[in-house]
Amino acid sequence: MRVLAIGRDRIFTEMISQLAADKEINIVNWVSDRNQDAPAMLQNRIIDRIQFMDRKKILGLTAGRNCSLSEGELKDMLECEHVFFAISDRWSNHLSSWERRRLYHNLLLYWRDYLIDQRIEAVLFQYVPHSGWDNVVYYLARRMGVKTLIRENTQLRDRIIYLSRYDKIEKTPSTFKSEESLEELKAGLSDELKEDFFQEASGLRISKGMMQEARSPVYVNYLVKHLVRVGIGFGKYLSRVIQQKTPQGLYPFDRPQNEVVLEIERFRRISKQFNLKSYYESISVKADVSRKFVFFALHYQPESSTTPAGGIYQDQILAIRTLAESIPDDWVLYVKEHPYQFAPLELNAMFRDEVFYENIRSVPKVQIIDLNQGSSELIDKAQFVSTITGSAGWESMQKGTPCLVFATPWYSGCNSCYVVNSPEACRDAIKLIAEKDADQVKADVLRYIMYFEKRFLISNINYGYSKVSERKYVDFIRNEKETIRDILLENAKVTM
Repeated sequence: MRVLAIGRDRIFTEMISQLAADKEINIVNWVSDRNQDAPAMLQNRIIDRIQFMDRKKILGLTAGRNCSLSEGELKDMLECEHVFFAISDRWSNHLSSWERRRLYHNLLLYWRDYLIDQRIEAVLFQYVPHSGWDNVVYYLARRMGVKTLIRENTQLRDRIIYLSRYDKIEKTPSTFKSEESLEELKAGLSDELKEDFFQEASGLRISKGMMQEARSPVYVNYLVKHLVRVGIGFGKYLSRVIQQKTPQGLYPFDRPQNEVVLEIERFRRISKQFNLKSYYESISVKADVSRKFVFFALHYQPESSTTPAGGIYQDQILAIRTLAESIPDDWVLYVKEHPYQFAPLELNAMFRDEVFYENIRSVPKVQIIDLNQGSSELIDKAQFVSTITGSAGWESMQKGTPCLVFATPWYSGCNSCYVVNSPEACRDAIKLIAEKDADQVKADVLRYIMYFEKRFLISNINYGYSKVSERKYVDFIRNEKETIRDILLENAKVTM
């Protein structure tokens, strides 16, 4: 089995290293930038991922090669092109559409020929691809019939799943344990899964800590730090001129800029975050939980949970409008921002502005909710909870509240999770939601994790999460190596 591996985290690196020693698995190449962590057998098989993130290097990928693309190929890959354009917002502040298209075409040519020339039979992704170039690999592989395997995190403690595609999750059969009551289902849950189900996932603990810090960042400290960096930037500028080095852009696809200009731009973006958070606080209200309402939890952007996983609903206002149009006239839609969106990070500033929130406020029946009002209270009192692919959907079902999602998160296989893609589908789902009580929702959750129990692999999505786990790190590596081998050699169906 000829495999291309794409990923750079330590846990992924060690798993790939063990897999490479298997005589039936040939790791043809490994796309990473962790050369120092690779065993000797993989050193000459590493493809540096940085070349796919650098504008000049991408344009040089096809230099001297006699290759072209047909109209049919480009039409077949239109969805990929849309995804690439959306993701490339992260990598450029100003690159035009035709310049992005040139980058996309070069990546398409390079990876199409690579997959053919190297006779790749499977591509293994560390995460849902979300860097642009890896999405090109994903779509090409699927078009060419090459097997794709994607590691995906869950909110069960120390459990991940493997997906063959990130936009499709199998549903729990409606007949599975349909006659068993909630108490019978609880009694039938295996001890190990029961423990992981009721314990907080390692990643969720880390995320909560980050979000708590983001709620009250000391912006003044960050602003002072970036003012100092403006001065340092002037020093770097003089040094570069003396050494005759090429300047860098703010983001990978950007054209080179003066270091002082770069640091001033970074300072401007951090300042914008401070002002935007103040603006949000001025327009948000405390939710009246005595009313009938739906709670919509906004996603942090940019992130893979919306781009590419959200599909067309990476535009979250589209989802909000669909919900508002679908709920009864006497209901209200409460929309709450993700706390990390206001973290003092320069990249965040590209994905929110005052107009974004004004657009939300202009939608009938919609109110923007105070960040300090607990999401738990909103989940408990809501008619249902809605998100694109976020953790709020899983949390709500655990509490007995149905959820409505606009894409396919890992928990969308549960029958109390309703996946919609239109106002009509949304209205139909709301009717079904009205027929369910809390015990039925909790029973659906248990049926879901019991039906897919063997596919919830004991491991962690990255090394950071593994460090805070009580389980042995070596067991994660062994579990993943054995599972991937079984999937690749088709000894077991363990993908969702």
